[in-house]
Amino acid sequence: MLKILDTFERLLVGWFMLASAMLAFLLVILRYFFGKGFTWGSEAVILLMVWAAFFGAGIAIREKSHIELEVVRDLLPPAFRLPVVVLADFLCVGMMLFIMIFGAKWTLFLHHSGGVDVATQIPEWIIFLCVPLAGLTMTIRFLQHFVGNFKEMVAYFRKRGQRC
Repeated sequence: MLKILDTFERLLVGWFMLASAMLAFLLVILRYFFGKGFTWGSEAVILLMVWAAFFGAGIAIREKSHIELEVVRDLLPPAFRLPVVVLADFLCVGMMLFIMIFGAKWTLFLHHSGGVDVATQIPEWIIFLCVPLAGLTMTIRFLQHFVGNFKEMVAYFRKRGQRC
């Protein structure tokens, strides 16, 4: 299941970035050589990059290349490090659930309101759909970290308790 998510994230981000780069290149060519362009082109490039960034955040979490306060963690005594990491993972899961749930509520609101983006003529709810979908992938990634770190913490304290 997680391999499918890995592949999905990488393909999605790759396609969004490729489409964005190709569209931007096309817009430059049209503008400078033909004096024309698409009215929706610049906005579409921005939207593609936003979607790539949202789903790229899930990849960053999986690869553990997101922002982390390692300095604070490393200053703590060894017995407190894992509990602090587990707490941080738990709080991140909560934050991602918040983003996912309220992103879904906002997307549903936009769907019911029927708004359409002026430049691209794409329904606004489709544009904002990246928030709950990427929130879901980030929630799954932080849950992975939480479970792994929790197991590591339990093993650490069991091993430590056996030595006493």
